[in-house]
Amino acid sequence: MRATRRRRSPPPHFFSLLGAQTGVWAWTYNASTGDSDVYSDLSDILGCNPDRLDGFMKLIHPDDVDRLQASLAQAAATGVGGAFECRLRKLDGDWIHFQASYCVETSARGHVLVHGVSRDVTAEVRARNAIQEARRQSDLAAALTGIGFWRAERQSGQVEWSDGMFRIHGVDPASGPPAREAIKELVHPEDRAAWLKHVAETAQDEVEQTSVRIVTPDGQVRHIQTRGFAERDADGRIVARIGTCVDITDLKRAESAAQESEAVHRFLSDNAPDMIARVSPEGVIKYVSPSCERVFGYTPEEHMRLTPMDMCHPDDLPMISGAIIGMVERKQTRLDEPLTYRARRKDGRWIWVEANPHLVLNDEGEPVEFVDIVRDVTQAKVFEAELEEARARAEAAAAAKSAFLANMSHELRTPLTSIIGFARLLGDRSDLASDARHYAQRISDASEALLAIINDVLDFSKLEAGQVSLEQAPVSVRRLADETTGLVSIQAAAKGLKLLVRLDPRTPAHVVGDISRLRQVLLNLLSNAVKFTQAGSVTVRTAWKPDPADGGSGRLRLSVSDTGAGIEPEKVKRLFERFSQTDVSINRTHGGTGLGLAISKGIVELMGGRIGVTTRPGKGSTFWVEVPLAVGEAPAEVQNHEAGTEYPALRVLVVDDTAVNRELVRLMLEPLGFQVEEASGGAEGVKAAVSRAYDLILMDVRMPGVDGLEATRVIRGASKLNSRVPILALTADVQPENAHACRAAGMDDVLAKPIVPRQLLSKIAQWAAVAEANPASAASR
Repeated sequence: MRATRRRRSPPPHFFSLLGAQTGVWAWTYNASTGDSDVYSDLSDILGCNPDRLDGFMKLIHPDDVDRLQASLAQAAATGVGGAFECRLRKLDGDWIHFQASYCVETSARGHVLVHGVSRDVTAEVRARNAIQEARRQSDLAAALTGIGFWRAERQSGQVEWSDGMFRIHGVDPASGPPAREAIKELVHPEDRAAWLKHVAETAQDEVEQTSVRIVTPDGQVRHIQTRGFAERDADGRIVARIGTCVDITDLKRAESAAQESEAVHRFLSDNAPDMIARVSPEGVIKYVSPSCERVFGYTPEEHMRLTPMDMCHPDDLPMISGAIIGMVERKQTRLDEPLTYRARRKDGRWIWVEANPHLVLNDEGEPVEFVDIVRDVTQAKVFEAELEEARARAEAAAAAKSAFLANMSHELRTPLTSIIGFARLLGDRSDLASDARHYAQRISDASEALLAIINDVLDFSKLEAGQVSLEQAPVSVRRLADETTGLVSIQAAAKGLKLLVRLDPRTPAHVVGDISRLRQVLLNLLSNAVKFTQAGSVTVRTAWKPDPADGGSGRLRLSVSDTGAGIEPEKVKRLFERFSQTDVSINRTHGGTGLGLAISKGIVELMGGRIGVTTRPGKGSTFWVEVPLAVGEAPAEVQNHEAGTEYPALRVLVVDDTAVNRELVRLMLEPLGFQVEEASGGAEGVKAAVSRAYDLILMDVRMPGVDGLEATRVIRGASKLNSRVPILALTADVQPENAHACRAAGMDDVLAKPIVPRQLLSKIAQWAAVAEANPASAASR
């Protein structure tokens, strides 16, 4: 047998030559002893030439060392070869990539040897990374733009899709792209035939484009746009088509919305009653809606040939041009108020129009055009003129009514002043016979009843005319209840009725409101209760409901309960109507105007409150009011001046054109030590005030010739002796505006007629202190 020829290993310089020529180097690692050899010269590659693997290992990138050692250890343990890729640091600091392939053998000595060949793959890695980066950039661009890429081979029918294609069609990438024949199933059924026809007709075209609807697997309908290009071989034959696909669903929706919006705006523009116009800043009309024919009678074509001078009233042109020029100069997009002016219609009539110009600016803030909306407001102008005329008539009627009320108040209260005043003086005489005193009391009672009726009528008239104002001052709830019950105590005692007051302890001691109006309402309810109750009692109760949102306010409830006969249900709803009475028979036992509850209702509602009643026939009635009020503080104590008070010897001038009124005041004051002088009119009062000093002047307001207001103004301005003396108005006109006029003329206070002695004396005592502090008055006495 022929002896086997021993294969010799190549000499070491063979590997050096191989590495120098190919960039490949060989190495051996003895896993049993840990020795290693590198057979190639690596100077040209690394800039150094490690001859052992351990020197070579020091050049490995730190992140790759563990992976390389693990790979070698696994090869030694399993005897199976493999490959790995690592990075090596060159002498100049740069990194190269190398790829190693290795096998494993066991030597004759039983050593495990790992033989490997490595090569420099830096250029390949960089090329691969560049390709991956380019692909990443391409995928990113496709994702950002929503573009998908596709390729379809003509011969095999194979289809390639990018990630964007799967996303657009809603197909799972794991399932792969559909076959070319199956793509038609993705097309919307209504578009399928047209799409197939397009594909067939453009099969030989270099470039083709189409838009079509698709249906995704989850049922969504999307609009896509595809663009295909022919891919040819070296002989010019089309072997495939490549192209792009874009989801244009949002664009289609926007186009549809824009078309719908444009259609709506066109419909509104064509059918709106207002005319819409587009005008350049120079005044050139660019567009006019068809509504111009409704407004001005011109067709749009006719209107666009006109100028503002042709249509606008000459008197209104300066106002219009000034407003438009101002908008352009200030770059003001809108006016604060519409432009209202006169314009000429095609038939020659002048009409009133209202324009709302809007200045459109470009991105640089420069004026581009005006968009103007113009409407015919002629009828509104007519209504406005009629409304103004009606308002003037209403104001004149209100003024006439106010004057009538003031005159009636004066004419009725003036004689009542004498009747009531002299009846009281007569009744106070000690030498008067009992029957005469009885007659005087009858006169006084009758005149008081007549005054109450007059007050009711005047109050109701003022409420209807909206001439009632409310005062705001601290009100003692206890005093309100006590004083009001005291006013009806004589009538209640005459009938044997008990008058009771029950105050809820939670009711504030003081509230802020109009004491006189609250007293008026409560007195009306009490008077009615006493009047219609024959036996038993009448009870006043108070309650308080705090406002949860404001602890400093709440609702005060005043109620008056009686043990009378009650009211029939059908009559309850008429109680608060004007001129309404439960007993309207000719032989009714109770009098009155039927205005008391109507007036009370008006006052309570003016305060923002409510009024009502609960009643049962035979069981009595409870009338109640509830008004919102703030919690108040106790007012400063006011000194009460009773009849027994001693007054200083004041010199008083009484100015009144009615002699009986002057006599009445003199008879009231002289017994108390006052020195009273009289003047029969405004002019005589001024003459007296200029020539002599007084401590107090009582001035009537309504007098012929020089009235009280004018006389006061003259005294304040021309009388050195009495320019600062207290002047009190005596007036039968109790309307608020009259009181304001009195104070505006220089009067210090107002007393209403008929004159009540207690009120007159209280006012005199109050102002006596002022007169005492007046140096001019004090020096003259």
